[in-house]
Amino acid sequence: MYDTLKEETGSDAKANEIYINTRDAAYDIIQAKGSTYYGIALALLRISKALLNNENSILTVSSQLNGQYGFNDVYLGLPTLINQNGAVKIYETPLNDNELQLLEKSVKTLEDTYDSIKHLV
Repeated sequence: MYDTLKEETGSDAKANEIYINTRDAAYDIIQAKGSTYYGIALALLRISKALLNNENSILTVSSQLNGQYGFNDVYLGLPTLINQNGAVKIYETPLNDNELQLLEKSVKTLEDTYDSIKHLV
């Protein structure tokens, strides 16, 4: 993903700026408004419209991975085709080695957290 940004912008600095701004967007919203509930409500509205209107829209939603990026039975926010049948297809964005390592670290954190609390459910 970063490599694609770098290629599209023609600048390592610009790609890094876009990456950081995207990564930190939720924190900026919370700091400015005190919460992100309006954003969550708008996202839910958009997903509901895609489902109810059978739009075949590609939206970033938390989807269960079944082999994508080499992972199974973990949920990650990825571009996913949404229509009246739900989450129909997950699209894998090309990742460089560093991004894949960061993704693996995130998945490990999710799995470890789940393992530590699953006895509560």
